[in-house]
Amino acid sequence: MDPQRFTSAAVPSQGTPPPVPPAPPVPRVVTWYRVYAAAFVVLYSLVAVMGVALMIWGEDIDMRDGEGLATGAICVALGVPFAIASLVGALAPPRKWSWIYGLCLIALGMTSACCMPASVPLLIFWLKDETKAHFEMK
Repeated sequence: MDPQRFTSAAVPSQGTPPPVPPAPPVPRVVTWYRVYAAAFVVLYSLVAVMGVALMIWGEDIDMRDGEGLATGAICVALGVPFAIASLVGALAPPRKWSWIYGLCLIALGMTSACCMPASVPLLIFWLKDETKAHFEMK
C-alpha cells in the first residue's frame, strides 16, 4: 500500500484558501429606498429652513403677534429631527436594525398622500425575501 495515497486525501492543500463566493447583488429596492430617504432629508431640511424664516420674518408677512414665531418653532422642532432620522436611514449599513428602520421610514411616508405613490411600491418590494436577505434578516 502506498502511504502517500492516504495522507494526501486527509490533509488539505497548504496553498491558497478556497475562493470566496461572490456576494449576491444589492436589490434595486435598496437604491430606491436610499433615494427616497435622501428626498425626505431635503424635504424636512426645507421645512426646518422655512421654520427659521417664519421665526425671523413672520411679522413682516402679515402674521399676527407670535404666529410666525410659534409656527416657525413647530416647523424647526419637526423638521430637524425628521431630517436627521431620514439621513440615518439613507446612510445605514445593511443590518437587521436598518431593515426595520427603513420599514418605519417607509411607513412614515405613507402618512402623506403626496408620498404614498412612492411609499406603497417601495413597501411592496421592501417586504420581499431578497431584500430581507440583503439585510441579513433570514
